[in-house]
Amino acid sequence: MASLLTDATHTVIGQQPYPQTENEQTAGVTPVQQQYPPYNAFRYLTAAQQADVQAHKMTLDVTAALQNCLNAAAGRVITTHDGPVAASSPVLIPAGFYRVNGTLSMQAGQIIQGVGWATVPNSFAVAGGSMLAQVSTSDIPLLQCVGADGSGNQKERPALRDLALYNSNTRNTAQTEFYAEYARQLELDNVYVSGFNIGINLERLSWLVRIQGVRVMNFHTTACASANSPKTASLSIRSSAATTRMRLGYI
Repeated sequence: MASLLTDATHTVIGQQPYPQTENEQTAGVTPVQQQYPPYNAFRYLTAAQQADVQAHKMTLDVTAALQNCLNAAAGRVITTHDGPVAASSPVLIPAGFYRVNGTLSMQAGQIIQGVGWATVPNSFAVAGGSMLAQVSTSDIPLLQCVGADGSGNQKERPALRDLALYNSNTRNTAQTEFYAEYARQLELDNVYVSGFNIGINLERLSWLVRIQGVRVMNFHTTACASANSPKTASLSIRSSAATTRMRLGYI
């Protein structure tokens, strides 16, 4: 975490830019701003997109750039007592508000690390830190981690840390903040979720899950479920093998 934050604020004056990595080449991702280190989100944004993010304007879509960052960080393999396991380099989301129009897909072993978040006093709005804001009105998740099956093709050890995840659509009851299926040893730590129909959805064989310090403000809910009034939930677990440790904070 410390090295990530150091690199995030590193001023490269009189130094060579960070060259394209082998993982970036394999993923077919060309860095846009090579003064930022690999797997820092700003490396894959244009200067205009970065300025938009840092000014909290959210007028420029950065979905493709963020997915490039996630894809570029994939491809590592680590050795565990269970044998070789797919992993990813940590991804840093520097402070700013990021406009997302679609779904971002996490890779196996991927840690998405923000810098924290804060809310406006007496409000559910995000005041600062690292925030991903969904603008799509489709019935899709903002973030997902989906494996191929429940055997050897699960997504192992993904994590979200120190992030705000926000639905910017007024009274939209269609979306999910985080969706996992066939994911194992998943971690969500210090994550703020606001405005989604379902905050966290753990589907088939998403197990050994650790949820700590997650605050869910779900204000697009309805009192009961009916044909015209979809049921909403802060946390939905539909997995016969789910083993979940939770410490949720509701605002």
